[in-house]
Amino acid sequence: ENGFFVYNTQIKTYRSYDKTNSKLGQSNIRSVFVDTENKYWIGIYFGLQIFDPEKKTFKSLTLPEPNNGTVSIIQMNNRIYVGTDGQGLLVFDLKGNLLNQYLMQGSNIPMIMQLNENELLFISYSYGLFAMNFKDHAIRRIELADVKKYPGLLFAVTAYKDKEGMVWVGTYNYGLFKLDLKKSEVLNFNIKEGLPSSDAIS
Repeated sequence: ENGFFVYNTQIKTYRSYDKTNSKLGQSNIRSVFVDTENKYWIGIYFGLQIFDPEKKTFKSLTLPEPNNGTVSIIQMNNRIYVGTDGQGLLVFDLKGNLLNQYLMQGSNIPMIMQLNENELLFISYSYGLFAMNFKDHAIRRIELADVKKYPGLLFAVTAYKDKEGMVWVGTYNYGLFKLDLKKSEVLNFNIKEGLPSSDAIS
């Protein structure tokens, strides 16, 4: 609710941007990503903006309607992949032009991350996990041998890949999952395994 803050590590000061002192469209920030051109992609409720720290300007991008904002942003090569709440997975060029929209896998994409050298992984809430080849944008569902035992994977909201290549998936109500994609194995951790809550969302 306090807007967008930029911290200067050299002089150890920060500057804040909100609706009162800038063109920031919303003071509630849902996601921030810095691209290879040092531009800040700022996901806000009902929108997406690019902040240029040198010019100190905000550029508002056109998103499909209706949407509840952008919740996950990542860059692969010269493309920006954006997960939205309501309009699926969007692909932009670095200038902010919308190139593609993917809705067949679901409209709520809370998480995107790099899976391997050729693919990114994205979560579609209530539909599960998918991999997209970021060269030709071919999409495949991530299938696991015993996934039917764990319907909670359909309600994943966050993911992390560790150094050993294991993918950890957090959910609402269904705890934390450890996925071994090479062996197609799943482990589930919940309150009885020592978690303080069945929600693993951070």
